[in-house]
Amino acid sequence: MTGRRFAVLAGLVLLCVLALSIVRSPDGDAGPASRNDVAAFSGLIQVDAPGSVDAGDAPDIKITSPAPEGSLVELYVVGAVDTQRLVTTLRNQTATLRVPATATEHAGELLLVARIGDAMATTQMRSEASTATDPVVPLVGPRTVIADDQDITMVVLLPADEFGNPVADDTDVVVSLIRPGGREQRVTVPVDGGVAASLVQADTVAGRVLVSAEVNEAGGPSHSFDQVAGQPDAFSLSASTNPQPRDLVADGFSLHPIETAELTDVFGNVLPDGVAVEFVVDGAEGRSLVSSTVQAGRSRTLIAAPAVPGEITVTARVSGRESTPLVLGFVSSLASGRAELVADTVRVGPVLGLLGGYVTDGTMVTVATQGSGEIIASGSLLAGETTILLPLGAPTTNLVIRVLGAELVVEGS
Repeated sequence: MTGRRFAVLAGLVLLCVLALSIVRSPDGDAGPASRNDVAAFSGLIQVDAPGSVDAGDAPDIKITSPAPEGSLVELYVVGAVDTQRLVTTLRNQTATLRVPATATEHAGELLLVARIGDAMATTQMRSEASTATDPVVPLVGPRTVIADDQDITMVVLLPADEFGNPVADDTDVVVSLIRPGGREQRVTVPVDGGVAASLVQADTVAGRVLVSAEVNEAGGPSHSFDQVAGQPDAFSLSASTNPQPRDLVADGFSLHPIETAELTDVFGNVLPDGVAVEFVVDGAEGRSLVSSTVQAGRSRTLIAAPAVPGEITVTARVSGRESTPLVLGFVSSLASGRAELVADTVRVGPVLGLLGGYVTDGTMVTVATQGSGEIIASGSLLAGETTILLPLGAPTTNLVIRVLGAELVVEGS
């Protein structure tokens, strides 16, 4: 509290005391002194109080004055939360009043106003926070950092006494860390403005770091933060089932498992579960993206075979790092097929796959013109067959029928 604010507060309290003296009944006086003598007294009052006390103490305040014997002595204790009025009588020019412990529980300045008759005197007394008490709780954030010997988190503590008052500035708080592998570290942090704070730097070992703190004999629960691997080191991809060339057929349907090598950072820490991974597939049909996550140090996904023969290139992106590319070559999935033109109708089938049986139901069939390559009609196979009606005015010669990137000979065109 600044001197100016304290002076304003003292003035307000004095006004309140004067107001109370106006409305107080004379019957409230006690002792042998005459009411007129007491009311007219305006002499010296001396208030003796300790300059400071510990929060929760009950100090004695001594008041001396040459006022008449038995004069009523009032002491107003003005704190940050409330005001208490204490009353006694003067004996041998001395009165002693004990300030209740509840008046000093809140740390800060206390204004003491003594009054005898019309005379008043004031002094100040400060309530100081006592020693810290349990629990001393470390607040940690962020709760996850990168194990790269550079990333940081912060530990903040608000040690307080039994009444909730922040302990005094420069009180030492000891922060204890137990790193992955059991390595211990202790840091001493002074309290400043009621707060003790310390930056904690990550090391290069992934795992959980336990954080606890103590102030003198006071302690509390442990909190923690995690050190995790950050950007992975260089890594590769593989087709996890080791497919044979005859298995890589461009049927637009088959799914092929792809997985990363074990994902570790430059310090050998395995990336945690849940890290996002994006697989990028480039081929003749364009680019597609497949999302996945890291699980048990690897990421896995399924890549659909293209619908046309040729190579596709698969790469994976993890935390800004891109894998070496994986190239897979797909052959035509078509073993045989025929198409027949009857009037304005194209009959396709049966169409058999390289691995035996009909090609997958729903496989697209397109009818285009030679030269321009313009698609004039399309359909889909069911049980290896389909019938496509050509639009009115469409050419019926020099037609190209395409299924899964292969061209069928059109009979009757």
